[in-house]
Amino acid sequence: MAGRVLAELLRGEFLDHEDLIAGCSSWRMAAYVFELKSMGWPIAKFDKAAPSAGCPGRVIALYGLSPEIISQAQSLRGAA
Repeated sequence: MAGRVLAELLRGEFLDHEDLIAGCSSWRMAAYVFELKSMGWPIAKFDKAAPSAGCPGRVIALYGLSPEIISQAQSLRGAA
């Protein structure tokens, strides 16, 4: 699953746990991001407002890679 998350991030997507739930029924987004970070991927985390009826001030994490990192990864695999 970490590889699947990385593939999405390398396409320039920004993901939150709700995206992962919709895409593959997993709640473990933070665990996959932690795994990727431990491998050296500099994944950025942003706060995203996600209000709900029960919690109007709800904030969740949104993860992404910078365009520079994506470009470097593409260059390394010959895709740029």
